[in-house]
Amino acid sequence: ARAQHARLFEVGAAAALALGDPAALAEVLESGRAMALLESLEGREALRAIALREDHRRAETKARAAVAEARALYHRALRRRKRTVLRAAEAQLEVVVGRIRRDARARAGLVFPQADDLPTLAGHLTQGEVLVLYGQTRTHYLALVVTEAGGRIVPLATREVIDAACEAAVAVTHASDVPHVKALAALETLLLKPLALGAKVQRVFVSPVGEIFRASLVSLDPKRIVAHVPSGTTLGLLRERRAARGKGVVAFGGVDYRTHARLSDLPASKEEAGEVGERSILGKDATEAGVRSVMASATRLRALHFACHGLFDQERPMWSALALTRAAPDDGMLTVSEIFGLQVQADLVTLSACESGRGRVYQAEGLLGLPRAFAYAGAPRVLCSLWKVDDDATRALMGKFYALWNPKTGAGMPAAQALREAQAYVRAQPQWKAPYYWAAWVVWGLP
Repeated sequence: ARAQHARLFEVGAAAALALGDPAALAEVLESGRAMALLESLEGREALRAIALREDHRRAETKARAAVAEARALYHRALRRRKRTVLRAAEAQLEVVVGRIRRDARARAGLVFPQADDLPTLAGHLTQGEVLVLYGQTRTHYLALVVTEAGGRIVPLATREVIDAACEAAVAVTHASDVPHVKALAALETLLLKPLALGAKVQRVFVSPVGEIFRASLVSLDPKRIVAHVPSGTTLGLLRERRAARGKGVVAFGGVDYRTHARLSDLPASKEEAGEVGERSILGKDATEAGVRSVMASATRLRALHFACHGLFDQERPMWSALALTRAAPDDGMLTVSEIFGLQVQADLVTLSACESGRGRVYQAEGLLGLPRAFAYAGAPRVLCSLWKVDDDATRALMGKFYALWNPKTGAGMPAAQALREAQAYVRAQPQWKAPYYWAAWVVWGLP
């Protein structure tokens, strides 16, 4: 069923391209991505139980039962009176769903996905901003470039060519400076230059698809502020629920990996947590219970920082996790499914872990992994990595990032700009000049 549905999105994208219809392409791409979360999860009802308030869940269950009963009556006796009963029950269900949407807009977007159309997507943007929605047909990639004035379609190279370039860009080691630079240059030629964004564009929101999720799009355009978003609809939700600026950085690090099999210690993570965190939770205290305790606080944080191992599960994305100290009754794995149940009150979540930005990519629908989980749990921005990262270089990058983004005095830079400057700082160190050391990091969400 998943393969069949993915094929429909490919056909839709190809049709919109052939018609030259940006509004139709926006509908195709956003419909897939807005629906991605529930439709790509096996535990649909479990997630609904997490996302819906108890009174909302009871009201919805009651309304759906009434619709089912009325529909059964209607089919048994096709009389005008029964049709009226059915229509009344359906109308009441719409009232319930509407109330859920109004009362819990962000969570409703999770449980009752409704994709934004092209004019609405354009309305999420301000002057100097662009939203780039990458898509794919059966044979080619394409892009929808949305500005506040509307949208335009940009055909791109074949999937075979772009997929190979993305693979080359991540199949690197610390010694692969020249090949990596060439690979990034090839991606720039394939994915960025055809967009013809122009000098007036200062901020770019990118919604990848397919193998493009593995590409470091931030490093392709160092002159602009670049942030990744799951979809344009999600961007609108994030901007709607902006909160007052938080205070304080809580950092988890120095995890005791003796409690886990086959996980090595991260010596620099303890120092990293101590440097960036105004409150550091280390060693035996860096547990799942410790995370829940921090989340239970009514005080909004400036940042929640995790310096630990990230475990990526391609086949079971809901089991992808941050590895923390194991302490009964928890197993020490803070999984995607568990994160969906948290209420994250923080301006930023930093996943200073290997491959923390990866997840399972569903064709035409997007990525399911840690960044999306934290976004739906309430984090407006997530800083994460696309591949395995160096411990010492990461410590240096994070120290510079927080010094720029959250200085002890002054307002600080926006997150995506601070990341760009921190990457430039690491790149300037002779031992870390290779893109392997700095290019993996991206911001998901608001820049």
